[in-house]
Amino acid sequence: MFEFIRNKSRFMLLIVFLLITPAIFFSGVFNYQHEQNDPKIAKFADSYITLCEFNTAYSGFLEQLRSNVRDCKDVSMIDTPDMREHFLEELINTKLLSIVSSDMQISVTDERLRNYIASLDWGNGKGNFSNDDYIKVLSNYGMTPSEFEYNQRKFLSVRQVTDSIVSSGVTSKIVLRNYIDSLSQKRVIRTKIYNFDNYKSCVSVDPEEINSWYFKNKDFFKKPENVDVDYIVIDENDYDELLDYKDKEIELFYKNNLDKFTEPRKFSFESIFFSFDDIKSNKDKSALFKEARNILSELEKDPSYMLSSKDNSASSFIYTNYGLSTEEEILESLGQEAKEIILNLSKGHHSELLETSSGLYIFRLNKISSPHILPLKDSKDQIVLEMQQDNKRRRFYEKIDRIRELIYNKDYDIESIALDIGMKTSSIKGLTKSGITFDDKNHNAIKNSYLDTYQVLSVIFSNDFSFDKNYFGLVQISPSIFIIMKVVNYNPASIFSLEDVYSKIESIIIDDKARLLAIDYVNNDIENILKKNGFNSSEFSEKIEIYRLQSDFRLPKELVNSVMSMPVNSLPYYDKVVLDSGVLLVCLEDVLSKQDDPLIDKQIEESLLYSIGKSEWLASLRFFKNKYQLKLLDHVDDVISN
Repeated sequence: MFEFIRNKSRFMLLIVFLLITPAIFFSGVFNYQHEQNDPKIAKFADSYITLCEFNTAYSGFLEQLRSNVRDCKDVSMIDTPDMREHFLEELINTKLLSIVSSDMQISVTDERLRNYIASLDWGNGKGNFSNDDYIKVLSNYGMTPSEFEYNQRKFLSVRQVTDSIVSSGVTSKIVLRNYIDSLSQKRVIRTKIYNFDNYKSCVSVDPEEINSWYFKNKDFFKKPENVDVDYIVIDENDYDELLDYKDKEIELFYKNNLDKFTEPRKFSFESIFFSFDDIKSNKDKSALFKEARNILSELEKDPSYMLSSKDNSASSFIYTNYGLSTEEEILESLGQEAKEIILNLSKGHHSELLETSSGLYIFRLNKISSPHILPLKDSKDQIVLEMQQDNKRRRFYEKIDRIRELIYNKDYDIESIALDIGMKTSSIKGLTKSGITFDDKNHNAIKNSYLDTYQVLSVIFSNDFSFDKNYFGLVQISPSIFIIMKVVNYNPASIFSLEDVYSKIESIIIDDKARLLAIDYVNNDIENILKKNGFNSSEFSEKIEIYRLQSDFRLPKELVNSVMSMPVNSLPYYDKVVLDSGVLLVCLEDVLSKQDDPLIDKQIEESLLYSIGKSEWLASLRFFKNKYQLKLLDHVDDVISN
């Protein structure tokens, strides 16, 4: 199913990272209006990045990935915590550099913006710009030309900042030439593998060696304090008994809960927004107010005037058409002041200018839907579902109340409670403060029993709980999950006994001996080859080409680096490369010098100079993060773990 990733992993990663920055600027995050209650994940200067803003940009990136990468229909292999973390880093860098470019008053001319947009592929290939295609593509992304052009001005101004730093890289032309020669040189080798596992049967370990190793390396076997725990997990989702309800019961629930089946009043409206982001002076602000008042004048003359229309490309507002929205949804999207203005409008009427800290708004109300109660017949399935949920929740909390009653009754221990509530007691031995055990077999059991959560561990390792074997208690993990726990044994920090780790030490010593023996065999074979003592060269592999820029990605990095560092004055040259699984005997047979290609050399040289400049860019980026006091906030974990 994921062959396109496995077979073209490098290509895929390249495509992924090439799409990240365009996705950020194409997503409309620079038009995003923060709300007071938006979860915030990062802050620099007076600006924030919110969780909603991240999700908007990241969703656009995944959508571009599906559209631009052939066969990539399922992006679950790409949508990983590492990718989310990388995307967040790029989003932070982009927003930060946008602020830097604004503070530096870097501007993008209309001509440069037009030329840049015309250079993009809008469906008919690059260089074939069509206004109709342009509008169509943007419409598919839910964007207006003004929104897109606003984002691309930001993109081009940010690129001026990065290009000016990156292009400043300086290094020696001689060093560059030598490095280019090394990068483009191809070396031909053959190898023979000496797997460590094949030599384990040739070595032995006596008890005295194990005993000596243990006493020399006791710190290696430190055992942290740990506990043996009995526990019971009570989960609301375990109470799945489905009951049949009579029509009279359903009707009674419906009458008693009419508020649950009432559709609230909803409002359909439009808005245009004039952002203060690019305002550099009072003159700019006056011009923005003038443009907004011109729109108001058009509305006064013709109430049906289309808010989304723009008489010329210089118009700078952002148009949004809101569907039917509840009062709560309007409040969440636009804030209290805007909500009050919209709710006080009559159908077909527009508002006056609303000035906020971020810009100017004009609203027009198009439709109001009256509140209405859903008929019983249309609500029956929902009613039965809610009655089932109420029953499950009632039974769950009845059981929790019963458990609390039993815990306070000293005649009950955890086994008696389990019997009373009809559940079984489970056990875990050797649970540490970090939420793991010494036995890997218990890993899944701990995860499934919630014993690795902060709430549980903080209670278990409190003094009263750990040292009092008669003490047990109830801990709430979430509104629907509780756990009863009892510490059966408290085990202070200690050293594993020799008996406990005997087989592990034996395995370590065998691995070390097998490794040394394999290396000895390689050294002997190299010596025999050099002395021409009849080494069987047929045991070598087929020819392998090593090339820094295009080597098979399955080749170990240690092998590539070692081969490219071997002397070439006398061939064939023999040496060994030690890997995790064994030793490679390497025969360097030939060195293929590159063919002169001035164009390729120039491209590589420019790339290297860019890389040197990139390091300066990273240093500058760190400076900007410090200057603007970048801080990651609590909700950043929601991005990675989502």
